[in-house]
Amino acid sequence: MAEFTTHQKRQLFENGWVVIPQVVPAEMVRAARHAINSTVENYLDSIQIRARELKKDERLTNMLMKTEAFSLIESALGKGKVVPSTNVQCALRFPDDESADLKVRPHIDSFEPSVEGKPGSIKPFIAIAGFFLNDVEQDNAGNFTVWPGTHRQFAKYFEKHGADPELILGIPPVELPQPVQIKVKAGDMIFAHYQLAHTAATNLSPAVRYAVYIRMHHADRPKDSLDVLTDIWKYWYGMSEVVSKD
Repeated sequence: MAEFTTHQKRQLFENGWVVIPQVVPAEMVRAARHAINSTVENYLDSIQIRARELKKDERLTNMLMKTEAFSLIESALGKGKVVPSTNVQCALRFPDDESADLKVRPHIDSFEPSVEGKPGSIKPFIAIAGFFLNDVEQDNAGNFTVWPGTHRQFAKYFEKHGADPELILGIPPVELPQPVQIKVKAGDMIFAHYQLAHTAATNLSPAVRYAVYIRMHHADRPKDSLDVLTDIWKYWYGMSEVVSKD
């Protein structure tokens, strides 16, 4: 059974993400790209394709369930405790115009502000796994982009001020570190804390950036509980060796 090393767990704790190279074998990468390419022409949303027929397509879910990815995640969250979302996200970042703005804007998933009298809501999860289907080896190529340590920074803010769904894209009014555009190879996995500020970089490359994201819930976490916003390691049972040393 594959497990995160103590060093990798320390990276997760401090930075909020870790890259695991070549989790997905080449034949699975090809199968996943084929599944997406055979579906993409039917949809107009070029950034995020949530095609109904792809949500449970084994060519995508196998990257989590039929590789060492799942046991790695269990080693962080607890064996038998990982509940993957059934809403697999195919995220394609198409090439932008060469004059496109390079400024990146961070967000946290699942912050929904009030709309037309409907109250806002926050529906956090635990972590996200991203599987990459082509090489992204330079900046501004649609890279998964992160703001290191913001998961811990935001936890301190929410503990003091509370979590407000009206925050723009879920980002508190605090000074952010410089973003990091992550370089990956086809078959690599990024595993990140839910509360890490992130986005996709502008894509000035000639290639579409292919990624598949699967969000992780925890079997012991009550539905709609917001405790994970301040007690950010509460359900990370395999992280005790590094969290206890904080």
